[in-house]
Amino acid sequence: METMLLALDEGADIETKDNEEWTPLMRGVVLESSFPILQKLLERGALVNAVDRRGQTCLMQAVLSGREDVVKLLVESEADLTPSNVYNNTALDMARAREFKDMLPHLSPKPVSLKEMKKWKKIIKEKM
Repeated sequence: METMLLALDEGADIETKDNEEWTPLMRGVVLESSFPILQKLLERGALVNAVDRRGQTCLMQAVLSGREDVVKLLVESEADLTPSNVYNNTALDMARAREFKDMLPHLSPKPVSLKEMKKWKKIIKEKM
């Protein structure tokens, strides 16, 4: 981790992509880098929603790698739950297909409360 931090301190581009169009964060998820390294990359500004040439996001790669802890970290870091890859699968679709039941609550859109719906209806009505 010290080498990575030193490279970033010296100006290494945190979003440099390899021939697969993977960023260091994406590669770290797939290679099962330590959780603290992934945290540091995010703290240093790694794009949580970067996409590779197949439309895969870091979140999708975390699901495919079976890394629930990383899925949770990425969602907490505001990973977008909605993108689909070139096969038209979302991270949620992938978790369901692999029966990763513990990941599903992290990947499911949060339900909107009745109170929240009423609030938005009122705002929309006022603007009309």
